[in-house]
Amino acid sequence: MSKEEVLSYFYTNSTNYGVKRTLVILTCGLLVGLIIYLTYFITSEKVVYNRKFNWSLVALLLITVIVMLMISSNIAMSLGMVGALSIIRFRTAVKDSRDTVFIFWAIAEGLCTSSQNYRLAFTSVLFIAIVLIIASKIPGIWNRYLLIITGRGGAD
Repeated sequence: MSKEEVLSYFYTNSTNYGVKRTLVILTCGLLVGLIIYLTYFITSEKVVYNRKFNWSLVALLLITVIVMLMISSNIAMSLGMVGALSIIRFRTAVKDSRDTVFIFWAIAEGLCTSSQNYRLAFTSVLFIAIVLIIASKIPGIWNRYLLIITGRGGAD
């Protein structure tokens, strides 16, 4: 193979997914995302539960699926996406380490779903969900603290 043929292969080798196949992949991703959503809802403390963050986990999973479908077989595009995504910096501090677990879980499930490895995606999401739900019900694993300070209006 000549240098021109290798470069041509990198630029033209791409998989075109039809609308039906893309919708099946995204629907499976949505189902996996809803299991993550329910797990976060069940295991979160109701005082600090954030519905927007929970829905962003589902969106993160679907966005991961879309990005992986886009770069799945086009090497030139995948290198460009790695460069573009490497400059993204999250400025919001994650307040609970459990939220970081859910973020990485959503990304990993998005990768499983986009590679169309549905058996692994559904098995792993159910296993991890069960482990997290059981761990959240055992007292002492994630300590729950609530501090309430009340004061009087006048300074003496």
